[in-house]
Amino acid sequence: MSVNAGGTIATLTFTGAATAHINANDIANLTVTFANSAFTGGLLAANVAGGTGANNSGRGIDFSGLASIAYAGLITETNTNTGAVSGSITATITGDTFSAGVAGGLLTTVTNVPTGLTAVVTRTSNTVVTVTLTGSASAHGSANSISNLGIAFADGAFTTTPLSSNVTNSVYSSGMIAYIDSGTLTYASSTFTERVQNDGGISNTINMALTGSPVFSVTNGNLTGGGVHYTASNVPAGLTPVITVNSTGTNAVLSLTGTATAHAVGNNVSNITIAFTNAAFTGALATEVTNSTKNNIATTYIAPASPTLITVSSTQAGIEDDASTSCAGAACTNVTFTVSIDEPAISTVSFSYALSTGANPDATTAVDFSVPAASDSIAIGQTSKVITVPVLTDLLVE
Repeated sequence: MSVNAGGTIATLTFTGAATAHINANDIANLTVTFANSAFTGGLLAANVAGGTGANNSGRGIDFSGLASIAYAGLITETNTNTGAVSGSITATITGDTFSAGVAGGLLTTVTNVPTGLTAVVTRTSNTVVTVTLTGSASAHGSANSISNLGIAFADGAFTTTPLSSNVTNSVYSSGMIAYIDSGTLTYASSTFTERVQNDGGISNTINMALTGSPVFSVTNGNLTGGGVHYTASNVPAGLTPVITVNSTGTNAVLSLTGTATAHAVGNNVSNITIAFTNAAFTGALATEVTNSTKNNIATTYIAPASPTLITVSSTQAGIEDDASTSCAGAACTNVTFTVSIDEPAISTVSFSYALSTGANPDATTAVDFSVPAASDSIAIGQTSKVITVPVLTDLLVE
């Protein structure tokens, strides 16, 4: 209690900190009793109005209420998409301060921390505690984001409030960690088509584009199957999948090498499956890449052609030659005819033929014409073959 210079005004103040200082500890009956020695001039305290006895006319101490903590902030994955995070969650207290040892492991507990991350608690100031996370989360796809990171302060975490239960929000359970979307694997096609030779070989490849943060773990080379980088299943016998990645690790080409053992139309499949493993990607788990497993790749085998052969006769009147014709003694025009099919050949079409001079021949074999080979073929992709019959000259009148 302090007295002014004139000795007429005394001011009562309190130092220290109340052990119990919640609203329930407010008092309205503060009592002040003066002794005789408080006054000069031989004045007795009993002769001073209000100088003795319980003097509690509404005088008291009003505590401000419970200390309270407010939380703010968000923790997010960095753009490297490796599971490392940035950001923080802050706890700001009013009505009290954090004790110097609040950052110790016994006074502050952080729960539901994802595997691979470690919580770090820092007393930023006497009223602010900051929680950050170091390391890299093992699972960090967008589906692994959480909103239940917990922060709990124990007894002794506060300067003047002994019990943490007397501090509003001393326990927090809504901290958020947001992971970014990883990537998407897009297939340009889902069908392999047999080549025109109709031998079980495949004519096309399928391009795959990897977008987002991750890239393929191999560049300028082939991924390894058998469960190393991927697993292939339901692949027709005789065919082998090969996946070749470009220089940036963002595009790959899927091909089927070899020839299918069974490649009739009835042997087509629609469930070839390519399933990538975690080792196939850098910057993401396989589960974090959309379409990292594709199970509907199909084959389209072509049916062998059954062409219709059409013999087209020569436009020349005949192939006989004699001295009465204009080409006697000289080379005459050869005779040709064409063998045709009604659609392009998907494999070599072989055929045999024979020449006949008829019932009343005017031309003689090996005299008037040479006999060509008795067989020929139509090449792949073609629809016809021209057969040439060489005409010979002689001086006989026929």
